[in-house]
Amino acid sequence: MRIFFRHRFANSVLLLIAVFISTACFEVREEIAIDKQGAGTYTFLIDMSSSKNLIDMAMGMQITKDRTPFAQMDSSFAKGIERLTNMQGISNVQAINNREQYVFGMMFDFQNVDALNAALNQSAQEQPEPNSMATFTFRKKELSRSSRSLVSSLADLEVLRSTPEGAAQIQTLLQGASYVYTIRPKTGKIRSFSNKQGELQENGKAFYYRVGLLDMMESKVSPANTVKFKF
Repeated sequence: MRIFFRHRFANSVLLLIAVFISTACFEVREEIAIDKQGAGTYTFLIDMSSSKNLIDMAMGMQITKDRTPFAQMDSSFAKGIERLTNMQGISNVQAINNREQYVFGMMFDFQNVDALNAALNQSAQEQPEPNSMATFTFRKKELSRSSRSLVSSLADLEVLRSTPEGAAQIQTLLQGASYVYTIRPKTGKIRSFSNKQGELQENGKAFYYRVGLLDMMESKVSPANTVKFKF
């Protein structure tokens, strides 16, 4: 199954970290804020700010300034943002490229969950397959997410592990990484949720789910969940 974010951007980011700071920690964060009509905002971030000092040291060791590990990442990510900008039901697409704190990602508004699903499928593949499986459904104040893991293909592990050295670096890197998934109602609170690995935070205004990134990428844990809102 082809899933979210199997593209050069994710590979480039992970390779950047693996080459220079294989012992560093980072987070992949995904967040949905949704209103009672099913419209909302989606955010995806790769946050390496907790390893800022290590990355600063690594980047300072670059021999040339015109060729940095960010070059391929910039090109790949720009193409993905351009595709999203032209999609029906998607607006306010923003690239997040904070090189001072090493936080990268994107944010966009979706008119409805169908548009969100289409955007996620578009991000996964330059030419999405017809009738691609929906990740989210929304009905009657209830948001459901399938067992489809949005980060199980964050990067192509087969490519990243193509050499013994690469395999060892990626294994060490991902073991220290976390995946964080948050759902927020734009108004009201969360009434209930089905995934017992998650928890309510912010006085019931956010569902929070945190697991190891490698476990998520290898489908050892499931993000499947149904959240009921009280708008």
